[in-house]
Amino acid sequence: MNDLSSRLREHDPVRLEAGLPAEARDAMRRTIVAAAGARVAAVPQWRQPLALAAMALLTVLGVGAAHRFAGEREAASIAVKADPVPHSGATQVDFRTPGGTRIIWTIDPDFRLGGTLP
Repeated sequence: MNDLSSRLREHDPVRLEAGLPAEARDAMRRTIVAAAGARVAAVPQWRQPLALAAMALLTVLGVGAAHRFAGEREAASIAVKADPVPHSGATQVDFRTPGGTRIIWTIDPDFRLGGTLP
């Protein structure tokens, strides 16, 4: 391990270069200190409350739209498909829930329970 460290130090090309002159270092230091002390442009105070109000408005509109469309979808899935022309045949009632459950009833007005039960 020491052998590798000594080899890297011996072959380092930067070790042969001269350092920066004192004037260049001082000029660089002054530039950095001046930049650190400079005031950053302040963000206007009205921007943050405006952004929060816009997000709150969009959230309320999104929740309202989701509630409205969910209600329309539920009402459409629960609606009974009725035939406007009455007839004496069997009628089917199709019931579907948003979860995917489907129940179909067949209503026959001519159905009569006959006989006795065992």
